[in-house]
Amino acid sequence: MGRKVKSKASQACETCRSLKVRCLPSSQPDTCLKCANSKRTCVFLERQPRQPRQQKQKHSSKARIRALESKVDSLVALASQSQLIHGQGPSQRELGLLENGLSTYSSSSGHGVQDSTPSSSPDNSTNLNPLGSPPYKWDGFPKISGVSCPELLIECGLPLDSADGFLSRFRTMTSYFPFFMVPSHATVLTMCKERPFVLVAALAAATSSDKKLQKSLGDKFRTWALHAVMVHNERSLDLLNGILVYLAWYHFYYIPKKEQFNQLLHIAIGMVGDMGLNLRPAEAMNRKIGLRLTHYHKFSTPSANHDEFFCGEARRAYLGCFYLSRTIGWVTRKPNSIPFQSYMLECARSLGQELEYPTDALLLPLIQLHNMAEVNHRSLSTVGNTIRDHMDGLDLEMKVQSFQAEFRQWEHSLPLIWQQPNGMSLACEVAVMHVYEMDLVNVSATKMRQRADYLKDSTTSSFTSQSQLEVLFLCLKSAGQLAQNFLSIPTSEYGSLSYTEWSGITYAIFIIYRLTVGIPQLRDWDVRVARTTVDFDCVLDAFCNRFNSISLGDDAILENGDLFSIMGSIFENIKQSYDRLKLLPQKDSADDTSPVHATSFLPSTFGHALQHPCPTFQT
Repeated sequence: MGRKVKSKASQACETCRSLKVRCLPSSQPDTCLKCANSKRTCVFLERQPRQPRQQKQKHSSKARIRALESKVDSLVALASQSQLIHGQGPSQRELGLLENGLSTYSSSSGHGVQDSTPSSSPDNSTNLNPLGSPPYKWDGFPKISGVSCPELLIECGLPLDSADGFLSRFRTMTSYFPFFMVPSHATVLTMCKERPFVLVAALAAATSSDKKLQKSLGDKFRTWALHAVMVHNERSLDLLNGILVYLAWYHFYYIPKKEQFNQLLHIAIGMVGDMGLNLRPAEAMNRKIGLRLTHYHKFSTPSANHDEFFCGEARRAYLGCFYLSRTIGWVTRKPNSIPFQSYMLECARSLGQELEYPTDALLLPLIQLHNMAEVNHRSLSTVGNTIRDHMDGLDLEMKVQSFQAEFRQWEHSLPLIWQQPNGMSLACEVAVMHVYEMDLVNVSATKMRQRADYLKDSTTSSFTSQSQLEVLFLCLKSAGQLAQNFLSIPTSEYGSLSYTEWSGITYAIFIIYRLTVGIPQLRDWDVRVARTTVDFDCVLDAFCNRFNSISLGDDAILENGDLFSIMGSIFENIKQSYDRLKLLPQKDSADDTSPVHATSFLPSTFGHALQHPCPTFQT
């Protein structure tokens, strides 16, 4: 056999290299096929050995990050030293640009902060970014709308060390709304990572001594929460509890004709349904509700209660939504969007047995009280609106006696410490008022006109009407007792009271006002007996003196202030209106159409002539 010809030369000749063609060997030795065909001399040059490639040193990603951080720190320190030499401090914008997202802050001065309240002023804050040290890094904190919680607090002018003081103050306020509790081990930084929404809401509630800071935090929380719900469709316990805390102290943000309480409350109630908190965990999982959420109770060891309840935080949030909706609904006459369920009592009872926090013992009595009050209110209202004969009057009296016995039994079940003048006593009087009111005093205009047409009926029995009047007398006494209980609370505690307590006193003042001035639709009601029972002049004087002593006295706050800030002016307005209306005949006093509110304030109260003098109508 002949020698096999190579299919490819190991090295191309100069001719093939210049023509950039494939160099194929031929049958002639040392000659390629191209050169043999063209009868050229096939020249092969000696090949130079290739130099070995140098291996580049590999750097880990962590090492590269450390190197970049070191360069950034050097630039920041260099810029700070350069500006300090020229007598200037680095601006927030310049530091932000140099740090490429790593934040620092300079504390801002607070306004109106008392010595006993945590301060946000620079004198009481420590420098978290001393010269020459790297700035504090917030990379590990969750961001909402591109901003982490520490950055948001700093942006609002609240140093983190002052925030710890305000968080401690908020812990003292939760006894008035025991449906969210700050864990004892929690700090501002840990809550920034785990509960950013509820932290901002809690700090906003606790900074009432600094109205500018409180408004900034409240606005930021509202923007944060609505963006998370509407844009990112977030459903979490942190967001739900944040909304609850914001609403629980909503009087700090309530601006007449601009309030959003019911909108935010319905968002919270919708989240309860989306997360299945109104169901047992097993039932929620069967319905495939909230399976991607992190609110399920995790057990380290098997337990018989695995499928009975969610975690304590979830149960408190569920009960808190019900409590807020029911209480505010009584005052505003708006429907309760989260109906009562027996599962609520089971959740409250289980929390009282576990007793993770001392205030958990309050939850079951509060839920029982609200359910008892609503059931009896409907029972008495049904009888009161259909009284036609002697038997209906007796039925009303029996229902009142039945409620009184049930209430005494519930009251005796309370621990002695909760029977003192505090949030629980205020809640009791609000519930009793609601039962005895029977939709005759706090009623919509449509129902009031229907009631007036009914009373024009000549067949209406005066005896049965007397039964209603006796129940309304009990309502008036409960309203007067609530006012006295509220006045027994020190003014230093007013900043801690929740929106439910403030709504309760508003409800009581409204009841007393109407029953002492007179309601034409209740033609047999005697205002002289009402004024003897409750000295409304004395009550109003006491409230005006109290609120004047803690009034901020700022025209700008009065013109665009929240409900808490203008409460003193509102009570002054009520007093002047009452002084005028009580002089009118009873048949005219409640329906008087002259501009009472428009003439109540003194001309010197406001500096702008075109501004409406009543805070309620300010825009």
